Amino acid sequence: MRRIALRDIRAHLGRTALAVLAVALGVAFIAGTFSYRGLLTDTIDDVIETSASGDAYVRGSSETVGVDPIMGGTTTVHTNVPTALADVVATAPGVAHARPEASGMVVLFGADGTVVTTGGAPTLGMAFYADDARYPYLSGRVPTQPDEIALESRTAKSAGLTTGDTTTVVVDGQVRDVTVTGVSQVDGQLAGALIVGFAPDAALAAFAPDGTVPQIAVEAEPGVSQDQLRDAVASTLAASGTPGATEAEAVTGDTVRADVRDGMDQMIGFMQIFLLGFAGVSLAVATFLIANAFSMQVRQRRRELALLRAIGASPGQVLGSVLVQAVVVGVLGSVVGIGLGAALGAGVGALIAAAGTPLGGSVAPDLETVVLSLTVGVVVSVAGALLPARRAALVAPVEAMRDDMPSERGLRVRGILGGLTVALGVGALVAATQVSAERWESLLDVAAGDGSDVSAMLIALGAFALVCGTLVLAPLLAKPVVTVLAWPSVVLAKPLGALARGNVVRQPRRTAATAGALTIGMVLVSASAVLAASAQASLRDVVTSDLKADLIVSGYPSVPDGTVGAIDALPEVGTTYPVLSALTTFAGDGGSDWIIDAPANLRTEAAELHLVSGDIDAAEHGELLALEPKAKAAGWKVGDMVTFGPGLDPVEGGQGTVTLRVGGIVSSAAFGAAAFVPDGVLATAGAAGTHETDVVFVDAAPGVDIAAAKTAVAGAVAEYGALSVEDAEEFASSLAAQIDQMLAVVYAMLGLSILIAVLGIVNTLALSVVERRREISLLRAVGLGRLQLSSVIGIEAVLTAVFGTALGIAVGISVASTLPTVMKDMGMGSLVVPWGSLGVLVLLAAVVGVGAALWPAIRASRVPVLEGLASE
Repeated sequence: MRRIALRDIRAHLGRTALAVLAVALGVAFIAGTFSYRGLLTDTIDDVIETSASGDAYVRGSSETVGVDPIMGGTTTVHTNVPTALADVVATAPGVAHARPEASGMVVLFGADGTVVTTGGAPTLGMAFYADDARYPYLSGRVPTQPDEIALESRTAKSAGLTTGDTTTVVVDGQVRDVTVTGVSQVDGQLAGALIVGFAPDAALAAFAPDGTVPQIAVEAEPGVSQDQLRDAVASTLAASGTPGATEAEAVTGDTVRADVRDGMDQMIGFMQIFLLGFAGVSLAVATFLIANAFSMQVRQRRRELALLRAIGASPGQVLGSVLVQAVVVGVLGSVVGIGLGAALGAGVGALIAAAGTPLGGSVAPDLETVVLSLTVGVVVSVAGALLPARRAALVAPVEAMRDDMPSERGLRVRGILGGLTVALGVGALVAATQVSAERWESLLDVAAGDGSDVSAMLIALGAFALVCGTLVLAPLLAKPVVTVLAWPSVVLAKPLGALARGNVVRQPRRTAATAGALTIGMVLVSASAVLAASAQASLRDVVTSDLKADLIVSGYPSVPDGTVGAIDALPEVGTTYPVLSALTTFAGDGGSDWIIDAPANLRTEAAELHLVSGDIDAAEHGELLALEPKAKAAGWKVGDMVTFGPGLDPVEGGQGTVTLRVGGIVSSAAFGAAAFVPDGVLATAGAAGTHETDVVFVDAAPGVDIAAAKTAVAGAVAEYGALSVEDAEEFASSLAAQIDQMLAVVYAMLGLSILIAVLGIVNTLALSVVERRREISLLRAVGLGRLQLSSVIGIEAVLTAVFGTALGIAVGISVASTLPTVMKDMGMGSLVVPWGSLGVLVLLAAVVGVGAALWPAIRASRVPVLEGLASE
């Protein structure tokens, strides 16, 4: 039986190749994800080895909240240590050098007078020490004065600068004219970051103005191990009595590098889960293709299989022969997929490098990736072939004497199961909106008061059930829906349209299985399109209703301090409203979040706050003015006492800790922080290194046109680098453009699943041509031309593709329609269905159908008429 199975594969190489390609594309996504992870991991290892090469480090012994320099969100960091401890550490036995490390974001202007930018990597300023061997100089010398800088060689090349040139940098909100004293070479990976070196005193003054640094790097003398160095430094600190020494700890360099690597691995893990989710979609679609292909194959081979049964083959042997083919398809597809995945990972790395962030390492798959890819590919192939193989095993020997195709089973059971599953999905989606609207208090109580988590679980359950139910019901929906969709072709292309419609609806299971692969991808595409359109509309509503200021000044990562003064000095400007924020940690289960300094004019003139309860002027009275989303998540009510501070575990009375009464709760989509705090609280309760000016709202002076004010403000802030000055409409458009970019990434990720679905249509049509050889030959014999026959097959493909797309769009809209209610606390207030974009999807599906029909149509037109009439 194994020989028969392999012979059948050789006899139908085209059919097998399509199934192999489907598995390969799905596996390629997984292999590519792990290859890309390998690139990132190798790059990060190089960056860590380059930037954290010390033999030992001195850092704070306790932890606090900070800003993740990579992801931009909150993270846990060690507290700073006094810079003065470096002198103490330098006296420890075995210490060659002790260097306080201070760095921060800067803006560098190139030789052409414009800001030097990269594809997302930061421009970092740091201290360059004369005795630091990590940065050998290609030319010039280390900077020693505040108006001098040195550039890393790749940074110098990007900026078009060399030793002796003068340029401008923005450091700590100050614009400085500087001279390039040297160009250094960094032996290691920087992942595209631009490096600007400053004299140590200048760097410490700019990036550590409070006299503390995140850590002190310690270099050992020859022959001293990391453990010996750590112990010697720890003993010296303990005996010194220097202020801050008891709150510091000495650790080995390997410990620091491991801590950094753990944090980066967590970030990569999130990214990998995101990518593997799309890989799962592609593999699910591939499973549909394989199942449909093997189902049609078993249907076509029924007489052959029955004959095998008649001459003594057992059901188990027949089952095994089909599964052998599935294993072969899985293995071949996996091998091809691994190669495609490595190429995909390399391609992504090349694109990122072209954008300015080069990655190091190799994309060659490791053993773990090879084993996982092979396993997934074989499992997907066998899973897709299992039910068809079972049907093959149950073919009765008497089928060998039948000429006609067996009739399909009834669809009543499918209808009942599908209807119940769809009802479950709809019920879960409705329940999600009710929970979000706080109409089911008991359910919220069961979920410990976190309605957002309950809503998310219900939406996931509802979406899954709705998709599964729709796929189960698809055979019942095929005839009515395709009949409607086929009406234009029936009217305009007589009698070809009617022939095509009849062929599609005659086999509803096959049509549903073929279209189902496309449905899965289109559910995600259409839901993403609705979500994006709704988010963009909501953003515009927020800008229109909640932002009152004429202009918005923003920058990355924040607005330099000197900007506000420069804007204030303009006669065209009436009032500025800087939004000052910092990270803090709330006691209990409040977590870490941002707090905003709350001058009255910011809350009353720059933005609209909607009072939910309490006093809208609570911050003016020394109380906390909480924003509604945070108040709901933390369970705050007016009158509650809230403790917060810079440490990870703020305790009332602790250093920097503040306890305030919640005086009011407001809602405003213009602010994404936890609360507004009274004047002076931000400086005390905000974590060190997280204080920043997020944005500056600006009102034009009375009688001054907004366009004129915008021109003046843009000119005033130009020297500070890449700052955006926008009016309300432009600000909304910028935010909408960011959503479009994210949507483009989602579409690109889903493109592979759509491609696999197209292969499914090609495969089904090609197999149907074989199955309908006699019918096709008969039509040719009574006068149907080759072009007409090709048109019939093309219309069939279009109807199948549009049917799958229509189902996917319907389900996608249904799922996405619940999101504005569920996400209202995040500013999602509008439901917008982009009918134009969805219409384009339908048209693209029709084009895809035409493309998918080309090869099967050519194959059908070449069927010899007499041979086809004589075939069984």
